[in-house]
Amino acid sequence: MKWIEFSVIVTGETAEAVTDLFSQFSHAGGVAIQEMAEPGELRTGPQSLTQSRRVRVAAYAPLPENGEDGAIVAARQGLRDGLSYLDMITSVGELHERTIADEDWESAWREHFHPHRVGHRSVVVPTWRDYNPEPDDIVIRLDPGMAFGTGLHPTTQLCARELEKRVHPGQAVLDVGCGSGILSIIAARLGASHVRGIDIDPVAVRAAQENVNHNNLSDIIDIREGTLPRAGQDPFSVEQEDWPKSVRGKGGWDIVAANLTAEVLEELAAPLAVATRPGGILIGSGIIAEKFDLAAYALMEAGLRLIDAVSDESGDWRAIVLMRPARVETG
Repeated sequence: MKWIEFSVIVTGETAEAVTDLFSQFSHAGGVAIQEMAEPGELRTGPQSLTQSRRVRVAAYAPLPENGEDGAIVAARQGLRDGLSYLDMITSVGELHERTIADEDWESAWREHFHPHRVGHRSVVVPTWRDYNPEPDDIVIRLDPGMAFGTGLHPTTQLCARELEKRVHPGQAVLDVGCGSGILSIIAARLGASHVRGIDIDPVAVRAAQENVNHNNLSDIIDIREGTLPRAGQDPFSVEQEDWPKSVRGKGGWDIVAANLTAEVLEELAAPLAVATRPGGILIGSGIIAEKFDLAAYALMEAGLRLIDAVSDESGDWRAIVLMRPARVETG
């Protein structure tokens, strides 16, 4: 079997819109975002996918044995039309395509993926690259595959930096929407004694488990397919009986990381609050700046107290940090 790779090089500020466009035409093959770093260049922190940094967005579609079919033709035209529309708003590059063999398609994008710093101490190192760490570096060996979470996106970086500030040895951490497992691995490297990563995407679950194994953390990190109860469901139906004994004893997880979207944070606000122990911390990210209030109000309505709000260098993306009060405050 062969695959067609469609790709375009854009600036970081345009990458999200282009990724959304590409995802409409790559149901079977997925979308990859790669920073155009030079070999040996270590990117440092929140500028990786913002403003003028160049990134390569690629979508993959299976090529039938008898050649192109209607789906491929439609995908090509749809991408051209969509990029033409985006080019009226902001400059985008030319659409490129190539055919690659089945055994090569998952690794076709790797040439552009180099070690990069996602927090003050956390450095993502692709499993196929060498890296000489600084004394205080936390090294995360990563092969994201087709799962979200290379550490290049500002939302992941915002979460990583908050974890670095707030995770203490011996704590239990829940990573909701774990993607490639990057945040779970950072939490474990920071000293968490138990980490659980959950995701609704089986591809992400497989990628995350493989990355846990790459980092020799399977005794600390537990990856599972699933999510928390949605709106309209009983938030207390969170499967607490399946939590580790220490987590049940505290009434929830010490730290809950949820790198999702504003809409999903709103929908999961109540169960996220239930999953956070009294006195514990929730870190929510994936929030476009103009939708910050949507997520913030929902999480505070669920009983959490706002502690901090941070943004990336461009101001386009925000993360929110809240605490579940240790006791009910009465007036």
